[in-house]
Amino acid sequence: AKNTTVDMGASANAAVLDATPESQTEAKANSSDDRQKTPADAKDKAKESPTATVPRDRQGPVLAFVPAAAHAGTHAFGLARYETTRGEYAAFAKATGRAPSACREPSQPLSRLKNLNWRDPGFAQDDRHPVVCVSWRDATAYAAWLSQITHAEYRLPTRGEWLQASRGVASNADACARGNLVGHRVLGILPRAGCKSGYAHTAPIGQFGANLFGVHDLVGNVSEWTLNCNSGAVDTAGRCSDHWYIGTSWRDGADANPLTIGDADADVGYTTVGIRLLRKLDAGSSK
Repeated sequence: AKNTTVDMGASANAAVLDATPESQTEAKANSSDDRQKTPADAKDKAKESPTATVPRDRQGPVLAFVPAAAHAGTHAFGLARYETTRGEYAAFAKATGRAPSACREPSQPLSRLKNLNWRDPGFAQDDRHPVVCVSWRDATAYAAWLSQITHAEYRLPTRGEWLQASRGVASNADACARGNLVGHRVLGILPRAGCKSGYAHTAPIGQFGANLFGVHDLVGNVSEWTLNCNSGAVDTAGRCSDHWYIGTSWRDGADANPLTIGDADADVGYTTVGIRLLRKLDAGSSK
């Protein structure tokens, strides 16, 4: 993997809804009227609050509304407020029988000898941690499965869409308060005083403050796969073997560029790269 930077089963799946911080509250609050709402209602909600949410699809993730950027001519969309958890991915793997992909540690070529995978990434996780060691093909297969069971359109965000969501990060926000970065490790030399929270590797989702759109962990925890192909990795038949991921992870320091990007083989996962999905909205919800 190479880094660079830019300047700017139904029953099983229902059980993992408890992995998100809102789940128990939402279960009590949902009425039959609430469940009949559609993402088209997001337009009105977005007028009320900068952290507007999109009504949640049954068995789908909690979504934030990311408004269109008029100056860039971009569209509005729903973005998962949290990274895909290990529990959510486990439900997909169980329902589809998908085998684990090969997994590597960044910049550690010998890590291929460790037989790492999403079930055993080399460090402890529970079902509320973001899934890692998933390849780009795993991520797109997960999105396709979620689209099928929710009857909605989910996919990976493009780099441009991810950057659009990242505009909601306050410019004066302290890096240590924004995400799980290397400064939070229990052991080792801390890059800045007081920048620790006890997580040596990944942290459970939602442990750090959301951005202005209500999206958590765009800084730190795990980098996230994007839809984009590395244009230099397209063969003569038009097939892409290498895709981009974006954002910092638990291995990055507080001074790292939060818009770091890298590319990796589409069939290989990494201990620092996970998934966050975009939900396409109805035309009536665009702003």
